[in-house]
Amino acid sequence: MTKKIKGRGKASSTTPVQAPRTIESAKVGEVDQVKGTEAQKNAKGVGQAGQKITPEMREKIMQLIDEEADKMFGGPNGLPEEKKDTLKNAVKMAINSSELEEE
Repeated sequence: MTKKIKGRGKASSTTPVQAPRTIESAKVGEVDQVKGTEAQKNAKGVGQAGQKITPEMREKIMQLIDEEADKMFGGPNGLPEEKKDTLKNAVKMAINSSELEEE
């Protein structure tokens, strides 16, 4: 059996709905302060663009890909092993294809 609600009061007060306002477009500040990229003279351990990858460097890069993928996508909440291997192989293929383009 349903109990009826008795003694409903009126709302104490209401406020009218405001009319919609126009949205102003975003204004972009001065862009003159942005500079282009510059070569860094003292950047140690950074290869130059177009630099050939030695077999030793390539092996180290492949190891880093495996290690970083395990860190990023491993663990109990990570990706399944099959998907993680797919990602690793895709990155390795991208690096290998860049070597082929240089030759």
